[in-house]
Amino acid sequence: MTRDEALRGFFSFVLHIFFRRIRVVGLERVPRNGGLVLVGNHENGLLDPVLLLVAARRPVRFLAKATLFHHPMVAPWLRLVRALPIYRRQDEGSDMTRNEATFEACEHLLLEGEALSLFPEGISHDLPKLQPLKTGTARIVGRALQRGARPVVLPVGLLYSAKSAFRSEVAVTFGVPVRYDDLSWGAGQDPAAVDALTDRMREALESLTLNAERWEDLKIVEGVRGMALEMAGVTPTEEEAGEVTRRLLAEFYRARMEHPTQIHALLIRARAYLKMLDLLGMRDGDVVRESASGPALDRIWRKMAVIVLGYPPAAYGWLFNFLPYLITGRLAVMAGGGRDMVATYKIYGGLLFFPLFYLFQGALLWYAFGPWWAVGAVLLGGPCGLWAMRYYAFRAEFVRLAAAGLSLRSNKGTAARLVEMRNEVLEALKPLVDMYR
Repeated sequence: MTRDEALRGFFSFVLHIFFRRIRVVGLERVPRNGGLVLVGNHENGLLDPVLLLVAARRPVRFLAKATLFHHPMVAPWLRLVRALPIYRRQDEGSDMTRNEATFEACEHLLLEGEALSLFPEGISHDLPKLQPLKTGTARIVGRALQRGARPVVLPVGLLYSAKSAFRSEVAVTFGVPVRYDDLSWGAGQDPAAVDALTDRMREALESLTLNAERWEDLKIVEGVRGMALEMAGVTPTEEEAGEVTRRLLAEFYRARMEHPTQIHALLIRARAYLKMLDLLGMRDGDVVRESASGPALDRIWRKMAVIVLGYPPAAYGWLFNFLPYLITGRLAVMAGGGRDMVATYKIYGGLLFFPLFYLFQGALLWYAFGPWWAVGAVLLGGPCGLWAMRYYAFRAEFVRLAAAGLSLRSNKGTAARLVEMRNEVLEALKPLVDMYR
């Protein structure tokens, strides 16, 4: 096993602990060898390049802002993966002239047939849409072309379900390579060619990412997503949730231009319905479920059995992992840098604090009860901790469903009003669903 394979295996293990599911689409578009430039959207700090390293299944080098190479928690990992520093004008004390060495290193890597991961937005952010692209990525490609390299420029869309939350989901979608061979590069820095390639990368990334004008638009579209799929006759498992949201959002803006009156009606009805659900602590599925036959009794008993039998290992996992989990989460928030950096600090902090606490707790148990108890307790700590996360989420959802069912069955007026409001939303959804089909 090579060094790169070992690193990729390690980060794959870590990411599959943090994320409940990592879905990779279009992996067949990633060339197994030869120069490659992965161009991605940048929403989640240093998790973005690590995800591309794991998803691409080949060695990938990436650029990181130079200030991170002085960060005590992050710098060791940057050096481990051989990241390259990029000096930004907005960073205090930044020496922009040092970027020339980084650009030359990128050119050399592409000439050697290696892969680079670049994020042309130039910043990691917590905004609802793709930010304007900087021209640096296109200039790197142009310089490499001048020296004889012919890298594949491959756009990658990263869609997070809840990017800072532990055990959330992420989809990595590799798009169609961006063409550049029809552009006139001249000396490799031709402004027209650089701008044209940057525009093509932006168009490619916009086709792979969510691009909401406002957070409220995204909330509305995600809120009606299940109803739209129901009307379109598509089961939720047939299409990735992030891809459905992206397509619905794009059609929402098109429908707003072509059917402004209907979309205005949809917004009014959807806002009222979703607000009502929020006030009652319910979801759209609860209304559908209770307006039909309700949950089967045997399913309730099976869930109760999981809650009862699963409690002992969940309680142990919670007790064994509580302190490192709490400290890592608190420090990640206190570290600052915005919501786009929280997950980064959680993962890199967890790589430090969890092993330390496991060693500390194992040493205490060894001293108190002997080696077998210590080894057994530590080996069970990780699996039981992961089970605890699933168990308490399962139990909370069961309680929520039971409360929603009880509320709707005991208050027929509220149930009838919710069904009525839902039907109004379905009626207003028709133009959007017709476009989606």
